[in-house]
Amino acid sequence: MHDPGAGDSASIVCPSCSKSNPRDMRFCGYCGATLPLLCPACGRAVLPDMRFCGYCGAPISDLPPAVEESDRAAEFVLAVSGRVSAGTSTTSPERSQSLATPQEERRLVTALFCDLVGFTPLSEQLDPEDVRDIQAAYFEAMAQEIERYGGTVEKYAGDAVLALFGAPVAHEDDAERAVLCALGMQAAIEPVADRARQRWSVQPAIRVGVNTGEVVSGAWNASGRQDVAVTGDAINTAARIQAAAEAGEVLAGTETMRLTRRRIRYGERRDVVLKGKMGTVPLYPALGLRERFGERWETSEGATPLIGRDREMVALLDAWVRAQGGEGQLVTLIGDAGVGKSRLVSEFIDKVSAGAAVRVVRARCLSYGQGISLWLIADFLRSVFGIGEGERLEGVGARLATVLPGVLTRWDADGQAEARDVLGEVLGLPAGNSLVANAGAEIRRQALIRSLKGVLGGFSERAPTVLVLEDVHW
Repeated sequence: MHDPGAGDSASIVCPSCSKSNPRDMRFCGYCGATLPLLCPACGRAVLPDMRFCGYCGAPISDLPPAVEESDRAAEFVLAVSGRVSAGTSTTSPERSQSLATPQEERRLVTALFCDLVGFTPLSEQLDPEDVRDIQAAYFEAMAQEIERYGGTVEKYAGDAVLALFGAPVAHEDDAERAVLCALGMQAAIEPVADRARQRWSVQPAIRVGVNTGEVVSGAWNASGRQDVAVTGDAINTAARIQAAAEAGEVLAGTETMRLTRRRIRYGERRDVVLKGKMGTVPLYPALGLRERFGERWETSEGATPLIGRDREMVALLDAWVRAQGGEGQLVTLIGDAGVGKSRLVSEFIDKVSAGAAVRVVRARCLSYGQGISLWLIADFLRSVFGIGEGERLEGVGARLATVLPGVLTRWDADGQAEARDVLGEVLGLPAGNSLVANAGAEIRRQALIRSLKGVLGGFSERAPTVLVLEDVHW
């Protein structure tokens, strides 16, 4: 009788097809059958529950733990990239399909369609290699913005990019991410356009359409190839919206505008006839970020009165009285989403600022800001110094140079230069010429903490200050 574990110590013979396989394989690479386990000392076949080899007596504790047959079959299905040949799988067809193919499901997705304007005449004017260089720089710049905001590139088609927000990974603010990504794309194309103008005397530009709606996500299976894709009118409409946009413009559909108007500033409604759509479709040009994050009740038709928060309001007002007496207070609001935390803070600020001069400084953490170093501190500094989020670096530097000396009045020139250096670095400015310009990370961190304390102290000496930090769970 043939022993499947005997013979060549570097291989193991499959008992089903008699093919040799490497010793560390658990399934046959030719037929998919389960391979016997081998003794690590003599190479003979052993049973999964044995503790010692029956041939040489060596311990077999180094063997992988025994697993259920269904689990081993599932591992094999995954090991061959989701394709199971007929007659070789020990799992049911339904289970194999669930392991190999993404399940179809309905999702709320925001589609972003970006197109390079004038690509056809550009292709006629330039050499194909030059056109490819422009495309490569264009695709790379767009992909970086999509990745920054957590989107997924669904496809590249010629000069167009289709990105999805909400599939395969969903976030609570996918529509906002998509519009911010579109605005970021318009900024990211500028360096690409500058290089193209200098080298080839052409000026590439993009137009972007953003639309939100329900789709069905799943996979196409054609000719043995599976491609994950989404299907729905929202995708087609995003492409039509993009075609209606002007060069350098971001157009959004009604649902996208409704979901993002708290953060995004939009222009006048534009009724447009889109190809294949009945009647006119209302579209909204995205102009940029709001100066202040709008709350839900502020962007709705009318605000309802705040009811049932008397105890919480009394606690906040009591803390404010103690703060005005010179005792700094820290209050943390914790609650489920939608219970009214931001509304309570807004009502509190309205009450304390009604009768006296109060400075309110707001900063907010963002779900897509986790990968951005010191995002919360940067947002705090923008609020303190009145700097817009989209402000150019020249304006940021000028604003710091103007305001900071009036805040740090007790600091000498070297201290103010140090503060301007480390605070400016958080806001994206290059390192300055202060004493800590070339210092290590820990020294600059301590300088940043000193500067933040000085800024908060300087403003609170002028007037009572309320610092609101929202969504710190991110």
